Amino acid sequence: MLGTDVSDDWRAVWVLTIHLWTHLLRSQRHFFVTDAIDFAAVHCATLCASISQLRTRLQPSDLEETEAAVSFVAGLMSFSAQWRQRHRHSYDTLLSWLKGCVGVCF
Repeated sequence: MLGTDVSDDWRAVWVLTIHLWTHLLRSQRHFFVTDAIDFAAVHCATLCASISQLRTRLQPSDLEETEAAVSFVAGLMSFSAQWRQRHRHSYDTLLSWLKGCVGVCF
């Protein structure tokens, strides 16, 4: 996620936070999409790091973090038009990281 100096406890908190935001987005949908887009924009660099670690690290905790980040971004893709209008930079950045990982991993 943020590097090797981050403890596993904080990684667990980060993963649970992503799971929470994903669940809220899926259950509340349009009532929560603005907050979810803002979360993605604020944490864009960390989400990209979570996704990109798939290229180099394959430990179970790393895979769980990557899965959580990809699941959150996938949930946001239902609202891609709103996401592009609200935070174009985070939308483009996260999609390019996803495309890069797919291209390298498969």
